[in-house]
Amino acid sequence: MTPAALPQASLLPLPDVLLSSLSRHRGVSRRMQHWRLAGLISGVFLLLAMTCSFVSNQRLVRSISDHLTL
Repeated sequence: MTPAALPQASLLPLPDVLLSSLSRHRGVSRRMQHWRLAGLISGVFLLLAMTCSFVSNQRLVRSISDHLTL
């Protein structure tokens, strides 16, 4: 019960209409570099905000537990 041998379909060429929309430049554009930098800065900000929130919540829990034990 072997599967029938199927011929490998070669890749179809890109239609001429879409060729004009392809980027002719190699590498990363300046816009993409700016978005990457903005994402990195946002990620660092969120990481610091979450860390500060965690520390604040830990202090709150300790404070409440101290008050409840008295």
